[in-house]
Amino acid sequence: CCPSTKHDVGELARFLCELSVCDYYFVTKKPSSVAVAALLTAMDNIDQMRLPQRTRDQFLSSIRGVARLDINSEEVRQCQYRLDEMYRQGSYGAHHEEMLEERGPSPNFVGDVHVTMDAK
Repeated sequence: CCPSTKHDVGELARFLCELSVCDYYFVTKKPSSVAVAALLTAMDNIDQMRLPQRTRDQFLSSIRGVARLDINSEEVRQCQYRLDEMYRQGSYGAHHEEMLEERGPSPNFVGDVHVTMDAK
């Protein structure tokens, strides 16, 4: 898998996690379930030519083994369905990809945002 595909999956998953904060539905869900659902949804929205099924399967196997997460749990599936619905209803697909190209990746944390303040 090429670096640009990894970047796109990561950015879309990050966006979906940020989107989940806007929906009260996710308040009772485990953060790990939301995160896995965001990754699954992001990978589902990446073309098979860019992210082959074999690569997806290897990555998901790593999640199961290393993080010991049940990616097939009912909670993960419900979160994935809800995130996918939000993403589609918001028509973010093409717009989000264009936005990423224009502004680059979002900051990892607030400390990455540099603000200059005029002294008065």
